[in-house]
Amino acid sequence: MSTETEATSTPPQGDVEAVARQSLLVGVALLALAAVMHFTAWISLVFPPIFQDWGMFQFGRLEPMANAVLGFGAIYFLNVGALYLLLPRLTGATIRDVALARFNTLWTLLVGVVSVLSVGVGLGDGRPGFEFPLILDAIYLTTTFVPLWIGWKALQERSEPGIYPTLWAFMGGFVALAVALIAANFPLTEATGGWIQVAFGQGLVQWTWVLGVGVGVLWYVVPKASGRPLFSRQLAQMTFFSLLLPPMFAGLGGLAFGPVPDWAEVIGVAFRFSLIVPAITVPALVIQTLQGADGSLIQGSPALRAAVGGSWLLAAGGLVTGLSGFPFVQSVVGFTTFADGTTALLTGAAVLFAAAFVYHEYPALVDRPLFSTTLAMDHIRLVQWGSALSALFLWYAGVYAGAGFRGGTLGGLWTAVGDGFTDAAGGSVPLYMLSLLGMALVTAGQIAFLLNLIRTGRGEATPDSDAAEEVAA
Repeated sequence: MSTETEATSTPPQGDVEAVARQSLLVGVALLALAAVMHFTAWISLVFPPIFQDWGMFQFGRLEPMANAVLGFGAIYFLNVGALYLLLPRLTGATIRDVALARFNTLWTLLVGVVSVLSVGVGLGDGRPGFEFPLILDAIYLTTTFVPLWIGWKALQERSEPGIYPTLWAFMGGFVALAVALIAANFPLTEATGGWIQVAFGQGLVQWTWVLGVGVGVLWYVVPKASGRPLFSRQLAQMTFFSLLLPPMFAGLGGLAFGPVPDWAEVIGVAFRFSLIVPAITVPALVIQTLQGADGSLIQGSPALRAAVGGSWLLAAGGLVTGLSGFPFVQSVVGFTTFADGTTALLTGAAVLFAAAFVYHEYPALVDRPLFSTTLAMDHIRLVQWGSALSALFLWYAGVYAGAGFRGGTLGGLWTAVGDGFTDAAGGSVPLYMLSLLGMALVTAGQIAFLLNLIRTGRGEATPDSDAAEEVAA
């Protein structure tokens, strides 16, 4: 059966659509909140006196809070909303557990708010990416069970003979999130072992949960929005497995030349390098699928523009990730803001993948046209340029700081005090200031995204339609 047929199966039921619509809107709102928090966190880092008396607004607390709102809040609700919409279409099955899905949405929101605030008041356990207290991590783990249960039942009842690559990505993503939460928080090891656990979980969350599901969304949105079949299901499935298996150990590559055993370093470098595969195959699949499509359709479709823009950000971020894992590179950029720059690119890619789905589906869910296509295009450009600018300046800052400290270690004994250390560390501050420009662009874009959706839901007169009517007159 063709991918076009598989992607246009039974439409979802009204109750499921309502839950999905609410999840998508909450997800977009949390994207804006995460961007504001991330921007504020870096302001507090660059200009410490501004928030010196506000403990929750210090970088060490606000940045983990922002990351949690993004990965465990915004991305969760966007992925859940997309899953509930796509399961009936891609399987032909009926979702009957609507009440359970609605309860899980409220439960996740409650658990998420409490967990994020716990980090803000200093109750976090300090594990990067998994700062929630252990008991709250365990409670949050329960939020993955309902989507997995609903997805499993739909796959068992499917009328389609095969499973479309998008569903592979969704189910793999939710399983990866659950495994990451367990692996990173299992109270078995400390010190070096704890870092290995965290690296394992971070790789799964970033690449399989955040980016992997987003890539799966592309395999649905791009064919639907362009009217062209997916170029290669086999290549899409290969991409899925490249985002499922390597990330489990790719996180160790970020610890190369750091506190890990030699065997872990070798494994981390090898699997980190393999992430170049999805960095190449994702944009290649998008471009090949769009071959022959009307150019004006691509330029005028926010969904397709977001898909293309996100795939290029993923390509750049994936290539840098793969090449930066080698020990001779990590000896300079390891444990600097270089990794933050790469994360900025990959986060921008994930945001645009989610935006592609929302722009394609949300107007139909509320039975109204998108309020402003122009505003949607501005959002996409702001995220693209903002992510790229942040990445470039944070990369530069990381190389500058890393090279300075690396040079210092070759010149005899050194200590992390005194004017020399202050000068070496302070040299990166102007670059941090410049990176704030990119973060400001991303924040503005996310706020524009949210406002566009709110005004679409209200059914306000679209400025695009008004302009078209004036031209026609």
